[in-house]
Amino acid sequence: MNNLAMTYQSQKRWNDAEYLQLQILKATQLSPDHPLMMTFMTNLAVTYGSQGRRKDSEGIHMQVLERRKRILGPEHPETLSSMTNLATQYYYQQGREKEAEDIYAQVLETEKRILGTEHPEVLSSMHSLGSIWRKQAKYSEAEQIHRQELALSGKLLGREHPGTLSSMENLAETLRVQCKYEEAKQLAREALVISEAVHGKENIHMLKNMDFQAAVLYQQGMYEEYTQMRNAVEARDASYYHHGL
Repeated sequence: MNNLAMTYQSQKRWNDAEYLQLQILKATQLSPDHPLMMTFMTNLAVTYGSQGRRKDSEGIHMQVLERRKRILGPEHPETLSSMTNLATQYYYQQGREKEAEDIYAQVLETEKRILGTEHPEVLSSMHSLGSIWRKQAKYSEAEQIHRQELALSGKLLGREHPGTLSSMENLAETLRVQCKYEEAKQLAREALVISEAVHGKENIHMLKNMDFQAAVLYQQGMYEEYTQMRNAVEARDASYYHHGL
């Protein structure tokens, strides 16, 4: 039943997912402190958040976090995962950026100390913290951590991995908003070459790259070139979704 609920989540069938998740919680004979029970609760919290039920989602995330802190300790990976879930709830669904920033920063510091500086979870936390800093216009801090993110992603995942391409896009965008156009365009071109070679000419990274280049052209006052690029983006976008890629 849980697998079906997760399938519904992946399909964004939130009401169907909620129904099954509530049935699972009612039917289970597990202790509230059992690890599997806390996983079931977290899944329901994600569904609530996606339904816009922010307070319900936050309440469950808080319950799970407190239980994991008490049972596993404040620095256990599962506890850190719950902290990340709560920060994501604050940032993406409630706009509470400062609270999310504080949690992400705490998680990142703890992960580096407990898991090591080159762990995949560290990479994920760097991405999250950098994204918040960029949104808050803390561009210097965002640039620094996105550079670290890109270097680590290339080392752990390889230069051609989609995650590394996303890291390149994050850094390029951070450079663009600081008017560091040449480095931003160079990074975008590199991402474009890799994306075409690995994923072909019709992929989501290609669309993001073209959209990014259009934004740079507009900022530089190259309006005719900007219009041409925007038209190309819209044509590629229509083709991409028409073919269901």
